[in-house]
Formats: sequence, structure tokens, C-alpha cells
Amino acid sequence: MFFIKKIIFFKAIVTEFSLVERFKGSLLSSLVFLSFFSHFSHQAIANETNAPAPPAPHLLEQLFPFLLVALFFYFLLIRPQQRRQKEQTDFLLRLQEGDEVLTTGGIYGKIVRIMGEYILLEVSENTQIRLLKNCVSAYAQQKNPEKKAPTENKKAKRIKA
Repeated sequence: MFFIKKIIFFKAIVTEFSLVERFKGSLLSSLVFLSFFSHFSHQAIANETNAPAPPAPHLLEQLFPFLLVALFFYFLLIRPQQRRQKEQTDFLLRLQEGDEVLTTGGIYGKIVRIMGEYILLEVSENTQIRLLKNCVSAYAQQKNPEKKAPTENKKAKRIKA
């Protein structure tokens, strides 16, 4: 139906163009063309707007992409960051005097004293530096001897044999 209306509209414009070609340069013909064109364009727009509007999508259909992006950000960015932050906080709470640690600046040392937010780190004999506790990134040596040493892989065994 809509396509047929467009064809009729197009035929009317072509007919009007042929009339304009006959009376070239005539002010009257230009006015007739403009009035005819505006009449049909308004009629075409009116016919398109009288059609019933499609039903609006359901609220969940509209929000689904946003919810999907939010879940993506939560599980791939926010949750792992919260887990790392919790592990770091637990690590800083477990620090004790005598632990050998590595700072974020790459300095190895032994904790001499813990003073609230600060620690006193002995870097070498008679050399101590004061650092924020948050600057400690890891233990210098693994505290958990439970982890097994890496075993040789099968290819290395075959080469030796």
C-alpha cells in the first residue's frame, strides 16, 4: 500500500515536470509546480503518519543491552579488582617484624618495626628506611612451603634419556 502511494506521488511529480518543461521561464508554471509539489508532499506525509505506530518494546527489551554491559563490567573488571584489593589488604595486615619483603619500587629488605601506617625496613646493615605499608608489594621469599617445586616436563625427560 505504501509503495503504491509512492508510485502515484512520483507519477504526479513527473507529470508536473513535463508541464513545467512546456512553459519554461513562465512564472505561473513555477508557481503551479510548487503548489502541486507541496500539496502532494503534505499528503504523502499525512498518509504515512496516519498508519498505526508499532507497539513500543517492553522495558526489559530496552534495558537488556545495558544490563548485559553492566554484568560484563562487573564480572570482568570490578569483581577481580575487588578480589585483588582484598588479598593486598589481607597481606598488609599479616605483615610482621622480621619478614623479608619486596617494595613496589623494587627494594628488598627486612621489616624491623611496624608503626601504624609506616614500616621501618632494613635494606642493608645499619641502613634503614621508613616506608608506607602500602608500598610493600610481596614477600621476598615464599612463606608457603606447601607449593611444590616445578617438575620436569616430559620432553626434557625424553631428551635426557
